[in-house]
Parts: sequence; structure tokens; C-alpha cells
Amino acid sequence: FVTGVTKGEMQDLAQEPLIHVYVPTSPNPTSGYFLLVPEHEVTSVDMSVEEAMKLIVSGGLCSPSTSLASAVTTATKWGSVKQPETGVPIG
Repeated sequence: FVTGVTKGEMQDLAQEPLIHVYVPTSPNPTSGYFLLVPEHEVTSVDMSVEEAMKLIVSGGLCSPSTSLASAVTTATKWGSVKQPETGVPIG
């Protein structure tokens, strides 16, 4: 999550524009990492905060391109777990 723009002494000492980025941990987003990142290394995505939080808390099972129902996995007769839409094994 981009949380701000670096200003003052920190930006004065940097050789390029820096932005503030918070990288939450999964599944508990109240813990994470605060980074000062060169602006050119950040890619913007068209994702709401709600979608991003679902992605983080679910450990990647629920993404903006999948519904909650499609994130539910099914077991095969061999006991392996596969993604419902593609049949690709998980893990």
C-alpha cells in the first residue's frame, strides 16, 4: 500500500523521489514492513483497498479475479487438492 511521499531531510538525502510503502504480512495485516521505495520501482494496480485486504488475509486464495466460491478447493480421489476452475494442483 502506498501511504505517502517522502519529504524533508530523508528526501533531500535521496538521489531520486521516494514514496512510503506499507507491506502487510499475511494473514494478520496489522503487522508488516514500512519501506521507502524509489518511485520508479512501484507499479500501480487497479485494486480497491477491500480487494487488497481480502487477498492478504486469505493468503492469496481470494484475488480480485476470483470469487469466494471459486477459491474453495475440491479434493480428488487421490487426495490431492486442485483449483476448481482449472484443475491445477495446489501446493
